[in-house]
Amino acid sequence: IGEFSKLSRVSVRMLRHYDEIGLLKPAEIDRFTDYRYYREDQLPIAGRIAALKDMGFSLADIVRILEVYDDREKLEQFFSVRQEELEALSKDTAYKLTLLDAAKKRLRKEENIKYCKGIRCPGLIKAGAIAHPGLIVREEIANLEDRAMAFDFKKEYKEFYMPKNKPGIVTVPSMNYIAVRGQGDPNQEDGEYKQSIGLLYGIAFTIKMSKMGDHRIDGYFDYVVPPLEGFWWQDGVRGIDYADKDAFQWISVIRLPDFVTADDFAWAVGEATRKKKTDFSKAEFLTYDEGLCVQCLHVGSYDNEPATVARMHEYMESQGYVLDITSQRMHHEIYLSDARKTAPEKLKTVIRHPIRKG
Repeated sequence: IGEFSKLSRVSVRMLRHYDEIGLLKPAEIDRFTDYRYYREDQLPIAGRIAALKDMGFSLADIVRILEVYDDREKLEQFFSVRQEELEALSKDTAYKLTLLDAAKKRLRKEENIKYCKGIRCPGLIKAGAIAHPGLIVREEIANLEDRAMAFDFKKEYKEFYMPKNKPGIVTVPSMNYIAVRGQGDPNQEDGEYKQSIGLLYGIAFTIKMSKMGDHRIDGYFDYVVPPLEGFWWQDGVRGIDYADKDAFQWISVIRLPDFVTADDFAWAVGEATRKKKTDFSKAEFLTYDEGLCVQCLHVGSYDNEPATVARMHEYMESQGYVLDITSQRMHHEIYLSDARKTAPEKLKTVIRHPIRKG
């Protein structure tokens, strides 16, 4: 056993454990000394076990895998399941790392604010002054703190909201949204799409301003309302036919902070309905796991998006991916500009398409 341990680079203690669980039994056990003997042809099995452990399989899984190791189909099933588990773990880890990075940035902002508060401005504070400059300074510091402390999704998650104007691959974690579904030309005056935007912002600001009322949301922190987004499709069309706007089906959305639960959302719908005397019942709490995508920042008119989309698809294919638009995974746009105040050639829109390995 000692010699086999050296050759296989598996400790004696672990080899004994492998024997106990039926993973790698010795070729022979001396009935008098209880000494374990292994054959040279068992070294590849020890190598397989080490490789499978490196892939993250448990010893119990490895026992089952070795039983079917010569069956390529069953072996591939084990590998596929493990790959999906690791991809999900990777996505979750990336999301947590993003949250940690955002938290660190907020801490640095807090430290900067504390430093600003410690700075004295000699000569500004004069007793008896009609307009007390010291008070003005403190108010300016308070306003600065409010702006600095408000969590801005666009700035904290730049990889999702502020990509470069060249295509890139991104894995988007599951997010919650305020959502309103509809169909038809989004440019129609007083049409269904424009009405949906009013519903979205009505609920978004009801939640944001809940800090001023009696309703308390657990884990609430101040934030900037995220930008308007939209998922788009047309029945019978794979992709988007920009010339046929009347055929558009869409889900107009605004992202929700993670602290907003379905119960909080239901409260906001009721509160907005009560205060604004408007029916907000079309709004829904939507959870969407977007996953692997190709995305690009498009600068210009919405009607010129096909050129950017073509670049995205060309890049996607060059990286070994294929388009994966389905009834569950849709053309996605994030609107970084206010179309009412921005010239068409200066509009900024994030375009995102779902993909998968080819």
